[in-house]
Amino acid sequence: MTQTLNVGEILKPQGIRGELKVKPFTDDAEVFHSFSRVFVEDVPYKVLSVRTGGGMVFLGLKGVADRNAAELLRGKQLYVPREDAPAPAEGRYYIADLLGCTVRTEEGDV
Repeated sequence: MTQTLNVGEILKPQGIRGELKVKPFTDDAEVFHSFSRVFVEDVPYKVLSVRTGGGMVFLGLKGVADRNAAELLRGKQLYVPREDAPAPAEGRYYIADLLGCTVRTEEGDV
């Protein structure tokens, strides 16, 4: 079981104040409001602001103060520690927990 979950990809800077446009990999982009920190690669960032719209997430992160700093993060993956993520609903699973599992039909075929 992985200790971190990949929750999105940074697409580009948004504006001149360091905000990031993120493509979420979650069922609901609103879950980003519950994250107090995210990791870009292995670097932790405190989440300062979150807004959503058009299926995208716009994040403000501590230490990413302008467009130039945000540009350096373009194309990178966002992760959260598993303990910071909400528990999946009954009958739902994180994709990370299914990778490598064997899937069988009701007839037993792999």
